[in-house]
Amino acid sequence: MMKKLLMIGLCLAFLGASTFASAAEVYVTKSGTKYHKADCSLIKNRDVTAMDEDEAIASDYEPCRRCFKDKYGESESKDEAKIAKKSSRESKSSKSKKSSKKQK
Repeated sequence: MMKKLLMIGLCLAFLGASTFASAAEVYVTKSGTKYHKADCSLIKNRDVTAMDEDEAIASDYEPCRRCFKDKYGESESKDEAKIAKKSSRESKSSKSKKSSKKQK
C-alpha cells in the first residue's frame, strides 16, 4: 500500500513539474518583432509561425501589448496611446507649419 502511494505521489510530482516547465505557445509573423496569442486580431488572417514563449523571447521577440496586458499593465498601455496621439498631433502641426511657410 505504501509503495502504491509513493508511486502515485511521484507520478503526480513528475506530471506537475513537466506541465509547469512547458511554456505557452505563441505566434510570430515573418516581419514582426512581437509575439502574440492565437486569438490576437493583429495576426488574424496572416501567415504566422508557432513557437514556445521562451523561444520567442530568446529570439528577441517582445510580447504584444494587446495580448499580454498583464505583462505591461493597463496604465502603461494607456500612457503609450497618449504619447502616440501627442506625437501624431505634433507631426501634423509641424507639417502644416512647413506648408504655410512655403506658401509665403
